[in-house]
Amino acid sequence: MVAIVMGSGYVVRGANLLVYLALCVSLNVLIFALGWEESALDDANPLDPPAWLVGAVWLGLFALMALARGDLDRRGRRLVDVLALVCAAFPFHALLPDSARNGLIVCVLTVLLAVAVIVGIAPRARRAAWLLAPLPAWLSFSAMTFVVDQL
Repeated sequence: MVAIVMGSGYVVRGANLLVYLALCVSLNVLIFALGWEESALDDANPLDPPAWLVGAVWLGLFALMALARGDLDRRGRRLVDVLALVCAAFPFHALLPDSARNGLIVCVLTVLLAVAVIVGIAPRARRAAWLLAPLPAWLSFSAMTFVVDQL
């Protein structure tokens, strides 16, 4: 990300949090401004949570990724950065109209990436791995909503 968010300490962790939350809030503003959240919601799908809840969950997930990043060495931080950028790109694949199939594929690939990052960092930073654990769970739930949309 930025040079200021490298290293350890409270200032750096705060900078990590600020950068990651700014990224997530910017994406949420874009999604709501363009009306993409409406295209993602299917009234017939009982698994679809309200759009505001989805945005709030992603805000929490980005905060957890930022906190995990603060516990890691340079290689681990890069892995979390890649994971965060892939998650940030998610709306561009999944929330466009008529893209439930794309959303499912992106969800599955992102789950696999998240699990690989967790497995990769766990031996060196168990706390960081646990902080990332909710991400594949949420993405798996998202994948189920895309499966129901396909039915």
